[in-house]
Amino acid sequence: MATNNNTQIKVKETTKLRLDLLKNSRTYDAVISDMLLYFETTGITPQSKIVSPAVAVKEQASRVIEVVRGIEKATNTRLKNIEQMVSRLFPMQPDTENLHNSDEFMHISQVQELLERAKEQEKALSHYREQVQGLQTELENVRRHPDNGQGVNVRKLLEVVERIDGMKKVQTFNDAAYEIDRNTFDLWIKRLKEELKA
Repeated sequence: MATNNNTQIKVKETTKLRLDLLKNSRTYDAVISDMLLYFETTGITPQSKIVSPAVAVKEQASRVIEVVRGIEKATNTRLKNIEQMVSRLFPMQPDTENLHNSDEFMHISQVQELLERAKEQEKALSHYREQVQGLQTELENVRRHPDNGQGVNVRKLLEVVERIDGMKKVQTFNDAAYEIDRNTFDLWIKRLKEELKA
């Protein structure tokens, strides 16, 4: 039969009071046994200087907040750069004039709307480029064969093409594209077609 040997341990009165608070209805042996098991399982010793979990969580939370603020600042800077570029492309945008306060942010839908407008403008410019190239090709043909029997007034055609060429403006951010007022361009194209039919 195994004998149950009990051993006495000398502790100070204050230590005994602390153990009494921890043990509740358990025995001192059960409380000390649980403590030793905790130390063995976690690898923490009573001499280890560990920070309270609440303090560690607060430190980690403040680090996360700093990272999020950094991301917000970088994102806000990028959005402001996009807004400035778009306002240079489309100077008469009333929606963007009230967004110049540094504490305000552009909503993602506004950014998407501005990008869509830029795409539409690029499509229109591409269409105009094709029309101008077609007109330039026709003009070159007329210059090569001035007497083609159609009675076209080459001087008037040259005048129209020169006027269209004089209306073009280089875009701010795209040196490869020209910008021409649509209504004026359409009027000159109409006149050019009339001259070609005459």
